[in-house]
Amino acid sequence: MKAAALYVERMPSASVESFVDHLEGQDFAADSLGARARVRDAVAFCTPASAAGREWEVAVVAGLEEGVWPDTRLRDAVLGAQHLAEILAGRAEAVPLPAAARADSARVARRAVIDDETRSFAVAVSRARRRLVLTCVDGEEQRPSRYVAWASVAAAVEPQPAELDRRIADLRGAVAAVRVGALSARDATRAAHVETLARLARQGVAGADPGQWHGVPEWSSQSGMWHDGQPVRVSPSRLESLERCPLRWAVETVGGTAEAGEKQVLGTVIHEIAAALPHGTAPELARALDERWGEVGGTDTWPDRVLRERADSMIRRLGAYVASSAASAVEVEQPFAVEIDRAVVAGSADRVETRDGVTRIVDLKTGASAPSAAEAAHHAQLAMYQLAAAHGAFPGVDHADGAALVYVGGTSKGPTLREQPAIDVEATTARLAEAVEVMVAAEFEARQNDLCGHCPARRSCPAWATGRQVTDS
Repeated sequence: MKAAALYVERMPSASVESFVDHLEGQDFAADSLGARARVRDAVAFCTPASAAGREWEVAVVAGLEEGVWPDTRLRDAVLGAQHLAEILAGRAEAVPLPAAARADSARVARRAVIDDETRSFAVAVSRARRRLVLTCVDGEEQRPSRYVAWASVAAAVEPQPAELDRRIADLRGAVAAVRVGALSARDATRAAHVETLARLARQGVAGADPGQWHGVPEWSSQSGMWHDGQPVRVSPSRLESLERCPLRWAVETVGGTAEAGEKQVLGTVIHEIAAALPHGTAPELARALDERWGEVGGTDTWPDRVLRERADSMIRRLGAYVASSAASAVEVEQPFAVEIDRAVVAGSADRVETRDGVTRIVDLKTGASAPSAAEAAHHAQLAMYQLAAAHGAFPGVDHADGAALVYVGGTSKGPTLREQPAIDVEATTARLAEAVEVMVAAEFEARQNDLCGHCPARRSCPAWATGRQVTDS
């Protein structure tokens, strides 16, 4: 009844059918009566505080990541409630705290928070009579809590990766497990797997019928992305991605890219300011950022202020580079498109700088990680810019004497410069031809590399277990 009342309050005009669909779609019952039901074979979800005084044969303590448990953030950092409590209890004087005392107070408060979190953990792990399971995530952005190491030492056990001990949580996982098992099973065991799939298919369970399996039907098409003889458009900025992993390049080419975030928006604004003020001084560039900051973010929240500090640093590094380049002529955002055999190399160069008759093509980068000098010497994007210049892509320029990547992101005081010497035109033309052969193919190779962790196509990539088809397992 309570669930129905809450649903009507939230959606007063909803039908009975939609309420039934809402209930059937819940993974766990939201009605508070569910927690009071006398059911023996059930799982209790509770916080450490609500678990105090209760015990189970098996207890699972989840979410043991550093920063989550223990959560070391101060609970009263804004209003100073803890200090107020100390004053009211007579343990502190009701006078303003100097800076040094505030720092000491914060350290004491943080120590108290950690102690509270540790006591909470002790309550949680002591709820198990027979078996205790601790779970955590160990990834690029999260790492196991210090409590995992403590428990490992105390119990004399080693943490085990979850991939080595998988469990089935739903029908979809059950179907996948049976299908994978059938591939490696033989004789009677294989027949048992097939019979299980058949029973599940008769019940209408998704994925059990072989007719629904990916990779079983005939290919819808085995044609490449370009017809024979059709010109192939090559973007210099995408060539690095193609050489690193052809599959990622193909997926992103047809729209499989990550949604633009604040970093991409900020990078776009920095590039546009650099194009508008090719000889701009640091104050001029800073004023331009002030005028356009509303397009990126605000100034009211802490994340906004952090983002603005990052933007100001980029503008300072950009100003330092412009001042040091001393180019007599600078062309910005130069669009080009040149035909080289079957390829059409097309794009836009951030800066084409000329000084004393020497021309250099510069690409501005707002990222923080710059390649090594050796990697920059072979950088695909810069090489294509130089190749395009050798084919008359830029007015008044018959060749480039080199190219450079200028990184205005990161934490260094000044910009990071990575230079590329003048290219061998014949060798670079052959490199372009190899890229075109990969682009016109009907299949694209998946190559593991150091950027796989940030790849938007990883969940569809056969080089990783998360993207591999069941028929390929």
